[in-house]
Amino acid sequence: NGSMLTLPYNTIAWKPIAYRENSRLLLAADCEGEIEEWILPNTDGGSFYHGTSIVEGKALDGQTSCTHCLDFFSDGRRFLAGTSDACIRMYDLETKQKLHECRGKEGFGP
Repeated sequence: NGSMLTLPYNTIAWKPIAYRENSRLLLAADCEGEIEEWILPNTDGGSFYHGTSIVEGKALDGQTSCTHCLDFFSDGRRFLAGTSDACIRMYDLETKQKLHECRGKEGFGP
């Protein structure tokens, strides 16, 4: 039928404190190299809505790597992603830009 296979989310990170104008944030990552933001308004009965795709795997040096873990910095403005290519990457939540990358030991990753 021509539809694309969508992989399930591999890991999530929850930010229960205010993110944007009275909302909370959930990051969800898959094994296609994409990290998405889901926003939950701080209203009773509110439901999540999709924000933006923060990272697409193909944008990361042309390679796709599975994201295995996500975590927020205590300042709430940055987050880390640990990936199957033996990297830990730091991103700015507002600009969606990669700030830093740490490569693992030789012999790990693809």
